[in-house]
Amino acid sequence: MSSPFRSKVARLWSSKELSDCSIRFIVDASSDGEPQKRQKTQENVGEALPAHSFVLQLSSARFKYALENTRANNDGQPELSVPLQQADELPAACDALRYLYTNTLASRGFRDMLLVRRYAQQMQLSGCVGAVDAMMSSWLSTRQHDSLELYACDHLFPADDPEAGEAGEAGGAAGAGTQQGKEGVGFRAVLAAAKQQVVRHFGDALAVLGRPELQAQALALPARGLEALLEADDFATDDEASVLLLLARWVEARRAAHSPVPEAVLTRLCRLVRLTRLNSAYLTFVLPRIGWFAILPHELAFVLRYAAAAATHAAASTAAAAAGPAAPPPALVAGGGGGGALCEGLAATMKDEYKMGSPWYGSPRRQALPSGGRSVRWHVERSELQAALASGAKTYLQGRFETGLGEDGGAGEDGAEGGDPHKGGAGAGAGAGAGGTTVLTARGLEWGVRLRTVRGGPAAAGAYVKCSIPAPFAYVTAGLAVPSARLIVFKWRAGRPREVAYTLELGSEAEAVPFGRYQGDAHALPLQQLHTQTQPSQAAAAAAGAEAGGEGAAAQLSAWGEYLHEGRVHGELVFLPN
Repeated sequence: MSSPFRSKVARLWSSKELSDCSIRFIVDASSDGEPQKRQKTQENVGEALPAHSFVLQLSSARFKYALENTRANNDGQPELSVPLQQADELPAACDALRYLYTNTLASRGFRDMLLVRRYAQQMQLSGCVGAVDAMMSSWLSTRQHDSLELYACDHLFPADDPEAGEAGEAGGAAGAGTQQGKEGVGFRAVLAAAKQQVVRHFGDALAVLGRPELQAQALALPARGLEALLEADDFATDDEASVLLLLARWVEARRAAHSPVPEAVLTRLCRLVRLTRLNSAYLTFVLPRIGWFAILPHELAFVLRYAAAAATHAAASTAAAAAGPAAPPPALVAGGGGGGALCEGLAATMKDEYKMGSPWYGSPRRQALPSGGRSVRWHVERSELQAALASGAKTYLQGRFETGLGEDGGAGEDGAEGGDPHKGGAGAGAGAGAGGTTVLTARGLEWGVRLRTVRGGPAAAGAYVKCSIPAPFAYVTAGLAVPSARLIVFKWRAGRPREVAYTLELGSEAEAVPFGRYQGDAHALPLQQLHTQTQPSQAAAAAAGAEAGGEGAAAQLSAWGEYLHEGRVHGELVFLPN
C-alpha cells in the first residue's frame, strides 16, 4: 500500500467521512432478581464507531462475513457488533481496530496490550496480533518494561497451546487455524523474551532466598512466571535443594493468601525440580516427607537410587579431576544425565516406566557459588559478650551476618576472602546490612554461627555452626546435613595484621550437622589469663573494663582481648561449591 494512500486511510479512523457502516460495542449484563431467574441482556458501551467496509473487508475475515450477512440499521447502514467481556476493555478493542487504519498501536502497558491482542484475535484483524507480539517482545528485550509486569497479567495470556485457538465464526476465512498457529509462534517469542529477563532479574536461588525484597517478588509470581524461572538452565543455584525450598515457600505463600495452587499446575512445577541433584539431606529426610510434592512412592524410590548412582559418579569424577586435567563440564540440559555408566543403565532400563528426559533426572544447574566459595562476614557485639559473661550460666551468642549469602562481596575465584588475613577487600571490612540477620539460607537449610561462653568456666570459648530446617519443612524434626562450609574466627595482636584464630572445616559426611543442633569445638578459642597478659592485652582489657563498668566484668572481657576488634568479635562463614 502506497504511503499517500495509507495516510488517507489513517485519517478515516473514527471519521464519518466515507463511512458506510458502524461498529457497536456491547457487554453482557444480567437483570436484577434471584440468580435462577436472572435474564442476560446486552448493553451498549460508548457510542457507535463510524467504520468503512472496504477497510474491514480487506483486513478481517470475520467482518467480511458479517458485512455480507448483516442487516442495515435505521440509517440504512450495516451495524456490526463487537462483544466486550468488560466495559473498561473498550479502549483495547478500539486500539485493535485503530491498527487496521493507522498501522500503529497506542496501548502502553502489558495489560492493555494483551487485551488488544485478545480482541484482535477475536475480530480476526490481519497483522494486529503479530504487531502486538513484536511490540511486547521489543519492550522486554530492550527492558522498557519489566517481565514481572507481564507475568502479573498471566490471566490474559492466550491458551497454553497457542496453535489450538478457538474456532472462528461460521463462514470464517479458510486457513484461520494456520493463522492462529502463526500467532502462537509470535507469543512464544514474547514468553521467551520474558523468560530471559526474569532469569536475569532473579539471577540465582541463593540471591532470591537471601534478599527479602527479591524473595517477595518471586513469591508474588504467578505460576507461569515461577515456571519460567525454574525451567531455565541459566537459573543458577548452590544446590537443587535451594530450588525446592523456593518452590515450597511459593506454595506456602499461595496457601497463606487463600489461593491454593491447582493440582495440575503444582504437578507441572514439581516436574521442574532436578530431584536427582538434591543433596543427601533433602533426598533422605525432606523430599519423602513433602505431602504436596507430586511423585509416586515407587518413582521416589527410583529417584533415590538414580541420585545415589549419580553422586558416586560425581565423587569419582572429582577425584579424577584432582589427579589430572579438568574435564569440560557436562551440558546443562534436562535429562542430560552425566551420571556415568550406572545412570545410563538405569535410564535405559526404566525409560518405558518413567520420563527419563524430564528435569527430575537432568544435569546440575549452573553453580551459583564461585570455585573458591563465597564468604559472609559475621560479628558478635562486645555488649552482647559482656551480658553473657555477666550471667551465671553457659550462654550461646548468635553471630550476626553483615551481608546476605546472595549478595556480591564474598570470596572470589581464589577464595582469598575465605580467610587469608593478609588480603583485604570485601571480606575484611564492614558490609552492607551490618547488624542484620543471624541466619543464612544455603543448600535448602538455614545456618547460623554460635560462640559459647561459660562464666568462670574453662579457659577457652566454643565456636559452632548451627543447622535449622526452614519453616516450610518444620515437620521434618530430625536429620543430618553437610554444610560444605568453613567457619573462621579472627584475632588481632599488637603490631600485626588480622590473623585467623580458628578454622572449622565442615565438608564431609563425618562433619554433618544434625537439624536443630550445633557442630563445632568447645575449645576453639583459647582465652587469655590475667597473669599472662602482655601490655597491649592489658590495655585492651582496661578499655574493655571501662565500658564494662566493673572489675569482675573487666576481668572476664580481658580474656577476649585478642578477639575483640573495634568493639566486636569478627569472623567469616564460607560456603563452598559441591
